[in-house]
Amino acid sequence: MAAAFEWPWQYNFPPFFTVQPTADTREKQVEAWGELITAYCKHNTIEVLNLAEASSTELFNNKKISRSLNQQAVVDTVSALAEKRPDNFMFLDGNKDRCLVMWRSPQEWGSIIYNWVDSTGQNGSIMTLYELRCGDLAAGQEFEGIGVESLRRALEALEGQSKAKMFEGDDDDAQGVKFC
Repeated sequence: MAAAFEWPWQYNFPPFFTVQPTADTREKQVEAWGELITAYCKHNTIEVLNLAEASSTELFNNKKISRSLNQQAVVDTVSALAEKRPDNFMFLDGNKDRCLVMWRSPQEWGSIIYNWVDSTGQNGSIMTLYELRCGDLAAGQEFEGIGVESLRRALEALEGQSKAKMFEGDDDDAQGVKFC
């Protein structure tokens, strides 16, 4: 059984759920939300936040103190995080309905994956995204079970470094990658 998520002290502090009017305080509040969101998503292996439903989830709704961050505040906070930390928060659509949350940047994930490729002699091999996420070789690796969107962005970072070449497949998991 997985350990329970440990909420930070701010989560039980009622003003945390109210948009702060002072710029400096708001900036600190947004950063605290960023830390909470990434930690929560990592702990619960959530890759994509659906912002239309987010305000009703336990992440943004603390029933213990009867406080929640309203829908507009959720969107505004995540928008501020996407501007400030684009490697960790990326909107997947123009309506800002869905946000990819990466607790590691694409470059960090790419480095972790490539170090594994290099140390296991997988250079020159071709793998599907499914094999990288769920295959026997990935078992026990830090990236085992990584979400498709996060993996795709990590591999795009490796492509930019000429360490990988991605190619299409019939669906997300059938997409392939050749490591250089």
